[in-house]
Amino acid sequence: MDKSISDYYNHNTNVLDLGKGFVLGREISKGIEYVTVEFEGELVYSFWNNPKKKPSKNPPKHTGGKPSYVKWMVEGLRQHEGLSIEAAGFLVKLTDNIQWSTNLLISKRNKKPLMIDDIPKIIGIGRNKTLDIIKELTTAQLLSKDKDGYKISPSLIQKGGAK
Repeated sequence: MDKSISDYYNHNTNVLDLGKGFVLGREISKGIEYVTVEFEGELVYSFWNNPKKKPSKNPPKHTGGKPSYVKWMVEGLRQHEGLSIEAAGFLVKLTDNIQWSTNLLISKRNKKPLMIDDIPKIIGIGRNKTLDIIKELTTAQLLSKDKDGYKISPSLIQKGGAK
């Protein structure tokens, strides 16, 4: 294992340069971590992590008790090198809202397909910017809309249970 990855994993350092402009960062406050992913100095994704939190006693049933995952298909992403960082971050932010095995974008609460007005609230950007990004993704054939709702291309993302 690379020393810089090992140092980050063992909490010897809080910043990991992944190369090609990507940086993984971590700030710790009262035992809880705030993890960030940046691309060329711009925040792309962030989340809070509690490393002391015990695993749930009620694991997801659809994964056989193993944590669910989202698999990014690297080859599908390489085919779209002109994709903007906003569009890539848009997809990352929506990963929690992807329905199991269909890639349909759904509301986490009521499991209904996301409407166009729901997406800006989840992403945290304005409606016009959301429409621009949706247009970019549909032009690149990474996002489609049918009678069920918006779907992310399975050539880019697959959602399933850990093996």
